[in-house]
Amino acid sequence: MPSTVSIFNRLVFIDPAVSDPLSLMAGVLPQTEVILLDPAEDGVAQITWALAQRSGVESLHIVSHGSPGVLSLAQAKLSPATLPQYRDSVQQWKQALSQGAELLLYGCRVAAGELGAALIEQFQTLVGANIAASTTPVGSASQGGNWTLDVTTGGVAALAFTPAALAAYNSVLADEEGEVLLEEDFSGAGGSTPPTGWQTTVLEGNPVTDVWRFDNPGNRSEISEPFNPGFSDPVAVYDSDFLSDDGVVEDIALESPVFDASEAPGVFLQFDQVYGGIGGGVNASEIFIEASTDGVQWQSVYSSATGGYLINSPTLDLTDELAGAENAQIRFRFDGNWSYLWAVDNIKVVDALPPGVTLPTTLIGVSESNVPDPLSFEFALQSRPDSEVTLNFQVDSTQLQPIAPITFRAPRRATRSTAARALRLCMGSRVATRSTVASATT
Repeated sequence: MPSTVSIFNRLVFIDPAVSDPLSLMAGVLPQTEVILLDPAEDGVAQITWALAQRSGVESLHIVSHGSPGVLSLAQAKLSPATLPQYRDSVQQWKQALSQGAELLLYGCRVAAGELGAALIEQFQTLVGANIAASTTPVGSASQGGNWTLDVTTGGVAALAFTPAALAAYNSVLADEEGEVLLEEDFSGAGGSTPPTGWQTTVLEGNPVTDVWRFDNPGNRSEISEPFNPGFSDPVAVYDSDFLSDDGVVEDIALESPVFDASEAPGVFLQFDQVYGGIGGGVNASEIFIEASTDGVQWQSVYSSATGGYLINSPTLDLTDELAGAENAQIRFRFDGNWSYLWAVDNIKVVDALPPGVTLPTTLIGVSESNVPDPLSFEFALQSRPDSEVTLNFQVDSTQLQPIAPITFRAPRRATRSTAARALRLCMGSRVATRSTVASATT
């Protein structure tokens, strides 16, 4: 348990799971006591124990990762669903607080949505303090955050950190992933028997042979270790080449269980896949991912008809299709005719993704004799923006012409924008090998 070093009227608890907690500890205002939680223990219990040794605390600050309606505290998570079990412990915090005390919750988007509003209301009832929290990402502006706790239930004083410390902090206080709405690695499947809640639906084809399997029936090395470390047996695979040499067209779907996204601020699907496609002719194939809110009507959110291998780990934004749906579902549908295969694994649906920008991973290096015109680079936001996000570019003006900023605007279903800017060389004697640098601002 944490130990007491000195007592001040302002007390800060920091979850060590946040990025660079030591810089935050060093950046508090004078006359502030800081306690770093033990990551191996229940954070609520640690806070309760520490407050039991104190009295007259005027300003209580909790710095941790968060998501809408959820506060992560070491081995504990506080949410409207879990707060009842911590009711007695959290209620004890009130005894350490002075009259008119304040409680500041720094986690990203903790106050967002109905879950966030419920959590704030429950905290105020149990603790009796003025509460401040945020509906937006908290932290560095370069990562899509800010330091404004925009939801308050009364008068709240300043943050517990110096302006210099806040300006230097280069991360946000978001859970690496939001709340998990659905997760499946197919470890409970075998043969043609899917995990509980999953099912194969034969829309067209032979119901005996044309089914998703979980035992790699074609013994494909590309969907198993060590060739593909991302896939761990069993995986879900529709092996058209091995199973369906019968001249019957196949349209076969693997449907997920129903999951509740009624209070989800967003819905994001992540998965690993290996798709071996045939691009044309009688054996052409195409794959689809579809979403439904009633199990009857399905909307396509992703497809590929590539005539080769597709081995990647996509992240799909299904917010427009599924956020707010109590009976949400997804399915993976293969359409072909004695084609090849599609395998998926490590499926996860979450309600939020951490803010950030994915920069191009390709090597940027050109010379006067091999200049593509235009050069095209792709930048992606890692999560749906709550407000405008602009990428500004700095270039070597002796080598490249200026590049116009790219702005992502909310709301928008897609979180990907293509920077297809003409990077025209100012022809000179030097070789242009400098890459562009992108910075995100809100």
